[in-house]
Amino acid sequence: MSTTTTNQQNGPPPIPDCIEVVNIDDILDKATKATEMLQQKALTVDKKAEIMAIIKTMAETIAAFKTRNSHPHEHPHKQPHEHPHDKCHEAFQSIKQELAEIRVSIASNTKTYAQIAATALPTPATQITSPRQLELTQARKERAEYEITLSASGADNATKDKLANDSHKVITEKLQQAINVAGLQEKPVLKSVNKMSKNTFRLYFRTPEDAKLIKNTLIDWNTAYDGLDIHKPKYGIVIPGVPMEAINYASDYTATIRKWEEQNGFKICSSAPLKRHPKHKPAARRSLIIFTYDRDAANRCLSQGFFIDNLRYNKLEKYAPHLYICQCFKCHRYGHRASDCKLKVTCGHCAHEGHAAETCPNLEDLPKCVNCNGEHAAWHRECSTRTKEATRLTELRMETSYRFP
Repeated sequence: MSTTTTNQQNGPPPIPDCIEVVNIDDILDKATKATEMLQQKALTVDKKAEIMAIIKTMAETIAAFKTRNSHPHEHPHKQPHEHPHDKCHEAFQSIKQELAEIRVSIASNTKTYAQIAATALPTPATQITSPRQLELTQARKERAEYEITLSASGADNATKDKLANDSHKVITEKLQQAINVAGLQEKPVLKSVNKMSKNTFRLYFRTPEDAKLIKNTLIDWNTAYDGLDIHKPKYGIVIPGVPMEAINYASDYTATIRKWEEQNGFKICSSAPLKRHPKHKPAARRSLIIFTYDRDAANRCLSQGFFIDNLRYNKLEKYAPHLYICQCFKCHRYGHRASDCKLKVTCGHCAHEGHAAETCPNLEDLPKCVNCNGEHAAWHRECSTRTKEATRLTELRMETSYRFP
């Protein structure tokens, strides 16, 4: 048998399909890009370092392979039947294994944004699964038939202070008197008043018929407390990417709001920038919030978009601040604001109670997080407690309907 025939039979294997279609430079670019993306993901510091180390090893393996095979004359002792694609195939097998480790590492820590976004939004019928949840939901609906809500947001500070200091009994008696002087043939009976959030009060009546009658009757609540009125829920819509010049919040923007109302066909009760404090670096665009009392119009807007200067903005979101990170800058815990905090002042630098970070006597020492005890300030973006809270809220947002119920 000739030498040529022997080489054909025992020669190197055919080039694998993956080598023919995959460009090594592309993989290097993707590895670099993945490293940059992982720096922004909601991962703990240790887990992130582990994943980045794996990707770095993958990139170095490919880079070393490119260097070795770009100069074949530098390997005079290469085996007779060694083929360049043998090592290429081994390199890609190693990459495949490392990518599998990356997927396992990410899955064991948290869901990626892509995984969350790929999850189908549950319909209202699938959001409630357990019998207890069904019972609680039904109980809330039945209880709502007995209730109406009043708001003192338009009252002056003197009225708000009086409402805050008066007992539930006194408030109930004054509101019942306002009902009695309305001249109704039937006499609705107010059983109790509960103080809800700031300047909001929930009235509970004896029967659903009494509550319905009050809702359909124009009661002058000012006879009890000046500025008190029926609470109207507002529905907020977040509009991202609006040019700065579209509306000037520093001056009277009534004409702009009226123009937007004409373009979109519903009444806008107020508007504000999503972030109250401007960035140090001027931006060309920003996110806005518009509020309306019309729930149906708000839902229609979420489905069809919002028009500004004949441009349709369709990437809208329901304004739901309770579904986003909220950190108190008094105690530095998550889930409430400093204005509502009932805990002691805690330093965001040293985690000691009794002083704020601005007056901390331990600024030269290593910081300590009050939430996770890590060596960083309480507001550090890579705090493990912050990461867990962000992940929880992200999953909660994905499970919540994008429409107003």
